[in-house]
Amino acid sequence: MARPCLVPSAATARSVTRAPARKTASAEDVAAKFRLIGDPTRLAILDELSRGECCVCDLVDILGVAQPLLSHHLRALRDAGLVKDRKDGRWAYYSLVQKTFEQLQGALRALTVPKPPGRRRDCT
Repeated sequence: MARPCLVPSAATARSVTRAPARKTASAEDVAAKFRLIGDPTRLAILDELSRGECCVCDLVDILGVAQPLLSHHLRALRDAGLVKDRKDGRWAYYSLVQKTFEQLQGALRALTVPKPPGRRRDCT
């Protein structure tokens, strides 16, 4: 069994000396969800699902995209917790996960709440 190397590499040494990032896991999660939503096809899917649950075959017709491409986008949205699926025989139905969108709305609202100034210099 190989022993782990105890000597840090140059990349590890640089990362140790850098100041830690101020991102939290939840901030990274929110950012990842917004990146997914930023894709025009995924945004169109979410817009259609905001009207209610929809079958994949209907989404293909409504959006005019190939079924494999649509399935790829739906899988990414499902893995991120933005949509959920329900199987009924051979048909798959998708709908929005309301709780996730409420959390994203809360994250946006938090940006507009006045806060005391942080560590800032007086640049005058």
